[in-house]
Parts: sequence; C-alpha cells; structure tokens
Amino acid sequence: MAVKYLFAKTLQKGIIKNRPNRFVMSVESRGKLWRCRCPSPTKIGNLNFKAIPCLLSLNESGGKTSHTVEAIALKNALGKCCWVGINQTKVNSICKYFIDKGELPRLLKGAKLERGGKIRDSMIDFVSKDVLLEIKTPLTVLPDLSSTVTNYDHAGEYERTIRHCRVLTKHAESGKRAILLLAYLYPAQLFNPFEQNATNNEFIKTVQRAFKKGVEFWQANFSFNSTGVTLLKYSKLRFSF
Repeated sequence: MAVKYLFAKTLQKGIIKNRPNRFVMSVESRGKLWRCRCPSPTKIGNLNFKAIPCLLSLNESGGKTSHTVEAIALKNALGKCCWVGINQTKVNSICKYFIDKGELPRLLKGAKLERGGKIRDSMIDFVSKDVLLEIKTPLTVLPDLSSTVTNYDHAGEYERTIRHCRVLTKHAESGKRAILLLAYLYPAQLFNPFEQNATNNEFIKTVQRAFKKGVEFWQANFSFNSTGVTLLKYSKLRFSF
C-alpha cells in the first residue's frame, strides 16, 4: 500500500468566486459564501479566480478567515481535471513526512531533519548534519498541466529564491550538501529554467552559478485529493547551461 500523508479531516469542495487580495479568497461552499485564507500570497499562474473549483480545510483556530483553500482544480492538455495543491506553508510538513518515511531515499536516506533557521540573510527550511534543504512550491508560473510555460515579468517573485540559492551555493562551496527541492502538489512537467530576459536575468545567473558550484536541484511530484497526498515520483534535475 502506498504511503499517504493524511489530512486530519476530509477537505470540503467549494467554488472560488474571486480573490480580493493576495491573502484572501471568496469561496462558495454548502450554499454559503466564505471568506477563506489563500496560503500562497504570490501570483498563482495567470488565473483570474472566477468559478474555479477548490478544496477547503476548516480553520479551527478561528481568526479572520473560516477556511483555507488547499487546492484548486485545473485541466491538463487532454481536458482531464486535476487537483493542484497551493498551500506553500503545509508543503514543508508534507515533504518531511515522506522523507522521514524513507520514500525519497536518493534525496536523503536515514536523515534526521531538523527545522532550519536564519543563515546569512535567508531562512532555510531544514538542516541535517552538514546538509541544507530548501523547499520551493512554484506557483507563479503554472503551466496548466500542459507543456506550455509562460514566463511572467515579475522580478520581485524571484528575490527570495535568489537569496536562498546564494546561501546554498556558499554551503556547497565548503564541500557540504546543499539541496533545493521543487515540490509540486500535482503531476508537473520536469522543471527547466526559462529563457533569459531582462526581468529574470539575475535569477537565471544565480541558478546557473548554484548548479555549477554543486547545489543539487531535485523535483518531487505529488498527487493531491480531499483525504491526503501521495508521492508520484521524484528526480534529480540536470540542467544543460
């Protein structure tokens, strides 16, 4: 039986009506309109968030929102619907669960991951002995599950990744393992850096340098539904810069 990360409660279905700001989504569910937290404050593809199916978790701790939008439904090139997880906060716990269960042995085998902290000017997700592990859940560029990738001209979206790559590069230069794991909560295409332009020039150069200095880039794809998350596959990325 496949290992599965289970949610505490089954997620409920809803329809996103709009996204008034980057932190909030208005969702219709069970005949009511709910103010819900958006757990990904960045751009999410090129979506206008009108009549998009979603999965919700209940915010039992209260607060300004009643629910959190955990996933949205998109169609692939064949017209088949698929849930795309968007909770960039929860993804760290999901990845750690599968690593601890020994489901990513080529990435980390027998590693005891501890929560990371601030290293230089960035917060790194996890540490294990001499290993640094940073996890990213890319959503700014969302290929809608097809092979077409749109490169958005938003330099600010790259800033945090640039800082993280620089920290990882310094770690790799000292002869230690530095890993950047791209975790997609849907069956994504293998990541390839975009064509260089005036907007992403620094980002591309930073990734190139990190890769050449020994930073390991990995990708893990997961399957998401209302009860939990399962690992589909994972691979080490090899770029041809």
